[in-house]
Amino acid sequence: MNCGVYDQPVRTENVVHAQEHGAVWITYSSDLPEGDLRRLRDLVAGQEYVVLSPFADQRSAVVASAWGRQLTLDGADDPRLARFIRAHAKSPQAPEPGAPCDGGTGEPAV
Repeated sequence: MNCGVYDQPVRTENVVHAQEHGAVWITYSSDLPEGDLRRLRDLVAGQEYVVLSPFADQRSAVVASAWGRQLTLDGADDPRLARFIRAHAKSPQAPEPGAPCDGGTGEPAV
């Protein structure tokens, strides 16, 4: 999976492969307020190993997932989200840390 920002849901199988490379996957519910979505987009802008996408039928507003870790949040303004990205993007806990997060499937909107 090519890392980046997606406006539509992506295939879980592809993102899990990106997570094997050390990517963090941030998903959001379809009813997330526009202001929160802007915050998420701003937060991940320029991040190399992050995938942002909506997730169908997600109960929490925002969920951040990395290899073996997950953080559930009520909104995009929680400061733990930025810390989670810093701690887990390209983390050595992933099976193949630092392997490419591009050159795969998917066309990010950003």
